[in-house]
Amino acid sequence: MKFMFMIYHDENVLDALPKSEMQGLVDSALDYDDEIRRSGHYIVSDALESSRTARTIRVRGGKLSTRTSTRRARSPRGFHRRGSASSKSAR
Repeated sequence: MKFMFMIYHDENVLDALPKSEMQGLVDSALDYDDEIRRSGHYIVSDALESSRTARTIRVRGGKLSTRTSTRRARSPRGFHRRGSASSKSAR
């Protein structure tokens, strides 16, 4: 069985964190990646850029249009998607 994890953060909260606290979050995420890699359950993970740099890409009638997104995609609680990870179960 495979699982996909969607990772959401409130960008304003992350931006307000002291560098040392942010580094602690990064380090713990990397440690977890290492742990699931060693166990053989890791498949892939990808981080996304800040939603502040998001662009909307649309194809209509065979025409491609892009624009800077003024409405950022959010989860129901206002958090922004920052990445995803996939893993497989031991079964």
